[in-house]
Amino acid sequence: MKGKENPSLILAFHGMLGRKKQTSLLLILLTMVFSFLTAATIYSGSSAQALQDTRCELYGEWQYLRLSDTDTDAAQVRDNLPASAKASTAIQDGIVLGADNGLAGGIGTVDSAFAQLGRIVPIGGNFPAQPDEIAMTTTLLDALGCSYDLGQTITLKVADNDYDPLSGSGKIVEQTYTLCGVLPAYDVYWNLGSNLTVSAVVAEPLALAGQKFQTFYDLNADTVGTASDDPDFIANEYAYPQEDTVSSSLTFLLMIAILVSFFSVAQYFVIVLHKRVQTLHTFQILGARKQDLHRMCLWEALFAGLAAVFLGFALGCGAAAIGLGLQKQLSFFAVPFASLILLAVLFLIAVLLGAFLPAVLTRPKAAQKKESKAKKFRLAQLPLAPQIGVGCAVLLIAVSCLYVGWRVMLPYDLDAPYACLSIKMNGRTSGMPFSLKEDLAALPGVEDVSAAINLTDIYSITSDKIQGSQMLSDIRVKDNGFYTGVPNLMQNASNGTLNTFVCALPDDELERIAEDADVPENSMEALLSGDSVLSRWGDCYYDPAADEYYQDFQPDGSTLVEPVFSAGDKLSIQYQRYTGQDEAGKDVYQTYAAELPIAGVVKSTADYTLLTTDRIFYNGMVFVSTALYHKMFEGAGSYHMEKEGYSSLNVKLSAGNNFSLRRSIASIATRRNGILSADNYELLSQSYTEGTQSAFLVGILAVLGVLLGCALLVVLNLSAYEVQQQRLSLLLTLGVSPKKLVCSYAKRVIPVIVGTTLIVNILVSVAVSHIVPIQSILDLIRIHTDGRVFEFHRPVGSQILVSILLMGFWLGAALLPVYSFIRKKASKGDIL
Repeated sequence: MKGKENPSLILAFHGMLGRKKQTSLLLILLTMVFSFLTAATIYSGSSAQALQDTRCELYGEWQYLRLSDTDTDAAQVRDNLPASAKASTAIQDGIVLGADNGLAGGIGTVDSAFAQLGRIVPIGGNFPAQPDEIAMTTTLLDALGCSYDLGQTITLKVADNDYDPLSGSGKIVEQTYTLCGVLPAYDVYWNLGSNLTVSAVVAEPLALAGQKFQTFYDLNADTVGTASDDPDFIANEYAYPQEDTVSSSLTFLLMIAILVSFFSVAQYFVIVLHKRVQTLHTFQILGARKQDLHRMCLWEALFAGLAAVFLGFALGCGAAAIGLGLQKQLSFFAVPFASLILLAVLFLIAVLLGAFLPAVLTRPKAAQKKESKAKKFRLAQLPLAPQIGVGCAVLLIAVSCLYVGWRVMLPYDLDAPYACLSIKMNGRTSGMPFSLKEDLAALPGVEDVSAAINLTDIYSITSDKIQGSQMLSDIRVKDNGFYTGVPNLMQNASNGTLNTFVCALPDDELERIAEDADVPENSMEALLSGDSVLSRWGDCYYDPAADEYYQDFQPDGSTLVEPVFSAGDKLSIQYQRYTGQDEAGKDVYQTYAAELPIAGVVKSTADYTLLTTDRIFYNGMVFVSTALYHKMFEGAGSYHMEKEGYSSLNVKLSAGNNFSLRRSIASIATRRNGILSADNYELLSQSYTEGTQSAFLVGILAVLGVLLGCALLVVLNLSAYEVQQQRLSLLLTLGVSPKKLVCSYAKRVIPVIVGTTLIVNILVSVAVSHIVPIQSILDLIRIHTDGRVFEFHRPVGSQILVSILLMGFWLGAALLPVYSFIRKKASKGDIL
């Protein structure tokens, strides 16, 4: 039985064969669009996997860590894991003690899966195999002042896990080992919260009480949830970050590409149907219905769309493979078929809609009617709606990717102002010598050194304003100072007093802060000699509607509150140090007490980047000179420090610093009671790969998207001028000069190009004006800066340059076809 013929299908097929030039242009455009969709999707997924692999090399492959106090609890965690999960258990037998019996690291045994889940490859040697062998991280070796030479004998002081460094309680033993392996500094990234990672690995457990179990496991899940409130549960958010800027920007670009395919198909059918108005009218006379004409357009679009899907898939796979090969990441090449099928469906829907709308809006019978006279004659006639649509898409892709790439790379500036070497005192009883600051500053390649003495003791302060403050009275009674630093100052403080911390600074740093606090020159000498102090206090506001107090933030309708600290106030400072008991059994305290004027108030420490990196300064903290610190130390000493000295040093290096300089500084600090607690430069260098890979991906997507859009602009203009060939020939024959004709088209499109460019740039600028997550990114790469706000500096220069280049290309795409047509006519002698 002969099947029923489908006239719409036949007309569509033969119509496309008859219009080879237009069909080829449409097929090329749609193939470019889907190849872009395919390449972007494959490259994004594969690059994300490569980036994930890079993060795992740095932070470990494990996704979660569970801390347990007993073997039973650890075994229960392992037993409850899914069958597909990978797990490893590290047993911390004790604590390695450094100088002054301070905590330096953990020591214990690990199982065979530990190196795999941690992606740990020894720098030298291997993991221990004999009872007298030990493998240690570079961090622990630096803390103990040991070299990286294999085979050396190392004697460790090891305390059990119940060791209390303040009271000195707990068993301490000495263990001697032969260094068989040097491990990378994974403990720098795994010491999360109170978790002390096993950084010294031995073959057999130590005979100490109170083992702790650390269970690392990988659930083979694509994402990692945030850590729960359980302090024993830690999610490895550094290897599996929650924020994914690239994926969101990729989704945006893919949607733009699909819209581009819609505009290209719509423009194609507008032109084709316009040229075939008379033919369509003839079909209607022969009995074709409007639905048949709609089906014909849909069949044509479906043919072109399916062909573009198959060709674009092949080309996109090849382009993605080339991009990954250039980055030496071809081994991560993977085709996400589910995502591509979804994209193909959306792509075909956009193509069909692009064909259906012009088919519905075209009225074939209008060809029989007499055309109405135009209200105003123009030499240049050009459809502007498709131009504007495609131009907006191109500009959005270019400018948006510029901002996304700029933001992705911002935290990974290798000469970042917030980067430094952070050196802490090794132990609790002796500070680093005061001469260390000057010695480090004199080294070639050292740009600046910031020093501080953070006295961890709590000082009781009071003044007339503290005693008479209405805000402090309200907060003490109503507890309505949640958005201020006052509740922390009131902990264990008697009425009319506050408990705070004291920080002593060298004269140069104290003087710089004092100048910003508007301390007059005649008061500076008293401050440096220890006869006055500085205090930190941000402005406070009261909101009567909420009955709440706020600090460093002014809600609508709130009023400024009289400050608790002001220049000129007399501040009483008191500290008592417990020294033991006398012969009668009574407690004996050594007391420091003084009444000193406040020379000035520091409202914020956000501008002191080097000073605040890896340090925390609270509202209510008192800053004093080293001269006053000596008086305090002589008066009562410190509960934690037996010997004066700096508690922390931050070293800022000049651009182009190298590893040997940083290692030399760490060695000098180790010999003088210091320990390198953070090397931000190494961290930035290792994390730089993340930023470059993400930015490269954004850049590739931007280039492909812009090239695709520009090609569409060229094709749109070629198609539009093809319809107008007869009109252009007539104008030239009537004597219109070629120059005037080209200028008329230029005057027609230039306002559109300039206006569209301005509007898109304004919209993108407004959209990104709320981007301020840079602090969270800094926390992500584990550099803490107290109170520092990192602004998103707009790439205005690059944005202007990109906009000018795209406007020039757009103008060229609009004028080149008419210019080529005129030259062609002139070569034939048709223009006088």
